[in-house]
Amino acid sequence: MKNKLSLLVLSAFSIVGCGKTESVKQSEDNDKSFIADMQVSTSATITQEMINKLVVYGKYSNCRDKTASDTWQISQNLSTSNLIVKKGDTNCRIYVTGFSLFQNNTLTRYNDVNTTGLVANQDFGTTAAVFAAGQGNVDKLYTFAKITPADFSAKPTLSIHITSVKDGGVSTLASIKDVFVVEQNNLNINMLKGPNFKIENTNFKAYVDKDDSAISLQGNLVFKNQENVVFERLDIAIIPGSESTNTFEEIASKFKFPNSWEISSSIHNSFVISGSTVHDKAKIPANWTNVNLNNLSAKIILREKKTINAKEVYSYQVFNLTVSK
Repeated sequence: MKNKLSLLVLSAFSIVGCGKTESVKQSEDNDKSFIADMQVSTSATITQEMINKLVVYGKYSNCRDKTASDTWQISQNLSTSNLIVKKGDTNCRIYVTGFSLFQNNTLTRYNDVNTTGLVANQDFGTTAAVFAAGQGNVDKLYTFAKITPADFSAKPTLSIHITSVKDGGVSTLASIKDVFVVEQNNLNINMLKGPNFKIENTNFKAYVDKDDSAISLQGNLVFKNQENVVFERLDIAIIPGSESTNTFEEIASKFKFPNSWEISSSIHNSFVISGSTVHDKAKIPANWTNVNLNNLSAKIILREKKTINAKEVYSYQVFNLTVSK
């Protein structure tokens, strides 16, 4: 079976007993603060030394305990970083207003030419923001930003991608790379039928920029259970496409933390895997400049467990994801 994914153009719990009320606990939980981490990817002409000494600057918008005049900075040295957000502050928006790159033994400051700043959403946007240095803004770099999770339900990571395009034009991410999903033959054992899921989706895509550096996989893969049943247990694993899945032994070895996890029984009939999850778990590089795009791939494996005659038996369904040329 082969599905071409079409392209379209980034807890609460109760405890019975004495102690603090649930509302007090929730209030204390929401008052927690996170210091953000940072990840950086670049086009080939920006060196690792530049990344190591990169400092990113920005501002807050509609964030708890922050004013419009409050600013932040972040670098690989977290001891000097002060990008701080409140847990669960879903209205908060983070803007990147500038960054400093280490070039020719000095730090060069680049600022957003639109002065409003680049907002960091859950995914990279489709158009880069232009940051420039020097008189007349002649030295230009093109930048994308995202922050995950964007609802700040956990410690967030600010991801920055800087391209080396300096042609004075607009660097636009283009969804010019198709992502194909091919289902491998189900591996059944002892006549136990394997999981039977189909992918129903229209927005899973690979983004590339003008440097031909793919930025990320975005959108969602929606898995629909064709049997309309709740499994005794259903697990998922996401691995690099280069890993072999030809035998039961090879497939069974892939179900290891952190690349695999259990799918809750409440969503066995339909669940979603995000492009960013596939990107991270399959170890797809953020910078694809020197990678053969035809060979960029990932595998998603579903594993069903059943207990038969007091013995645990497993069956599998494997999906191969490939980024086309």
